Amino acid sequence: MPPLNRRLDLLRRLPRAQREAALLATIPVCGAGERDALVAEVLALGEGGGASGRRGSEGLIVSLARWWGVLSEPARGALVAALGERAPGVLDRLHASDDAADRAAAANLAIACLTLGGGSSAGIGNGLSIPVPPAVDAALARAAERFDEQRLHAVMDAIARTAHAHGPAVGRWLGDAEQPGHLALRAAARSLPSALARRRATSWLALPALRGVAREILLSPSSVDEQALALEQAHLLLARGRASALRAMGEGAGRVLAHEAGLTGVPLSARRGQVRWAGLLPLDGRERLDALASALSDPSPLVRFDAATALSALPADPEGDALLADFAFDADEPVALAAITTLADAGSPSRREAAAGAMRRLARSPHARVRRRAVEALAAWDPLDDRTLSDRFAGAAAARSAMARAPLEFLIALRREYASADAARRVRLLEVARRVGAVDRLEEELIAGVTGDDERVASKAALLLGRLGSSERARRAVVQAAGSAIARVRANAVEAFLRLGADEASVGGWARDDTPRVRASAVRHLLIGGPREHAVGLLAEMLGDPRPDHRVSALWAAERTRTLEVVNRVADLTRHDDDPRVQTRARRCARALLASMRRGWSGSGATIGASIAPVWPANGTGTESAGLSPWVWAALAVAFALLVGGVVSYLAWRDRRLHTPERRAFRALAWRLGLGRR
Repeated sequence: MPPLNRRLDLLRRLPRAQREAALLATIPVCGAGERDALVAEVLALGEGGGASGRRGSEGLIVSLARWWGVLSEPARGALVAALGERAPGVLDRLHASDDAADRAAAANLAIACLTLGGGSSAGIGNGLSIPVPPAVDAALARAAERFDEQRLHAVMDAIARTAHAHGPAVGRWLGDAEQPGHLALRAAARSLPSALARRRATSWLALPALRGVAREILLSPSSVDEQALALEQAHLLLARGRASALRAMGEGAGRVLAHEAGLTGVPLSARRGQVRWAGLLPLDGRERLDALASALSDPSPLVRFDAATALSALPADPEGDALLADFAFDADEPVALAAITTLADAGSPSRREAAAGAMRRLARSPHARVRRRAVEALAAWDPLDDRTLSDRFAGAAAARSAMARAPLEFLIALRREYASADAARRVRLLEVARRVGAVDRLEEELIAGVTGDDERVASKAALLLGRLGSSERARRAVVQAAGSAIARVRANAVEAFLRLGADEASVGGWARDDTPRVRASAVRHLLIGGPREHAVGLLAEMLGDPRPDHRVSALWAAERTRTLEVVNRVADLTRHDDDPRVQTRARRCARALLASMRRGWSGSGATIGASIAPVWPANGTGTESAGLSPWVWAALAVAFALLVGGVVSYLAWRDRRLHTPERRAFRALAWRLGLGRR
């Protein structure tokens, strides 16, 4: 017989239909050594031949799949690789056949797509949740529905392996409790390799068909390593009702967890998973606390943080609070902070009393944030009791109480605390001093703070120096801070300087400054006490500045001074400005100006009433009621008529002079704000 290559060369001279028929007829009867070459020839024939060949390749793959049982592993792999986008059509045609062998071939081909396909095989071999392709999912579901006819246990094995990432078709089959194949599926799940079953058991908790198997696997570990495989999947408990399935485990649920002695050699992910499992399993209080307490000695701060967080989610309990206090003394600051935050939020008096001792010790913790949290908690629990070591400077109420009891001691302690505090603490102490009226006792500290390196302290000190009245040293410090290169410090210093009384030259220079707050403060100062027309012109110029920050600051000045002359410009900004911040601030300013206009108009009637009341008799209209002669009453009537005429003339003049432009602007502004006609 000629060699195979010679016979294939002769075969290639035949028409395409004859070649296909000859190759497909030869594959089941040829030798195993020649079959792989013939399969490759059929697949190459399907890929070639232009569009018609590609259309016919689906039929060739269907024909090859019918001989799945005689194909070698390399031939099966080549067949699966050739499927590509043709997989749905091939699987549908095989399944639609009346021949049971064709339907079995569809199932085998679907399984091969999982085990031999490049992308999906990873999802079978390890814990990755790679979704099953839709065509394969549909084929597996159809094969599972016919399990009582075909008895393809390989289908159940494939579904058990991919149930954690099943598609919608298999999901419907799994959810149908009447399917006869569920018993075989559970048997297949129990026969999976132990390591794989451990990884899949947590996912199976969400599947009623496999939930019982999952519980058996989780509650019967044979070694710590097997326990670790399940503990590593704790993140899956947060999805698809798996936590609720845990609560149905009942007694013995603690067997899922590893003992403290066995946790030393397991990976970090398993140790963190143990904490999450301990928080969700149906354990009694003592057993749960023991499981979480085992994390105290864990070398990883992540495990200890998870345990502190899990304790915080449990109901309040004296033993749990004692364990939280142990975590609050942790060497890692985030762990200690997570624990003390829960203790500090204790609401019941009994719980606070039990935690007070730990809080006093935590007030001397090496971690700054833990110390601050403990001091704040003690101050909130009992701010008036000195025995609690509460912070007298934690808030205005505690500070006022301490100052009322012992003013001198309070001021001495305030200055001492300020000297040793960090920048954030100093800003807070300065605010407390402002609220209790003790700023004048910190003049030295404020002057030093203005020239210091910290921007927050310098800006706060510059603002408070303006409250020290006519102190020459404070004035010189403010003048020096007004020339600072830091915009925040400079703006606060200018505001303080204006409060102390700045010269006109300085104010005029600041009114054209490049810093928005400095410029707005100067314009506001001029609008209150300077030349009106000049100040309004500066404000209008600032409202038209191309820089959005300057326009926002100008709107602030217009709102604070109720400058009605710029109301039309404000109305334009509410609608036509490009910057949303400017539009928002313009609407706020416009509402304030509208309210000011309404208040001005409502006072007109009161003015007339106040003018008439002293003239008209209070106890009658007859001449005898006041005891005056008719000539006196005639003179009073003439005077009253002249007064009323003068008032009416004044109001008409005022309306022509002021109200008509205001009402026009008011109507325009109200329409722009969508308030309608007023």
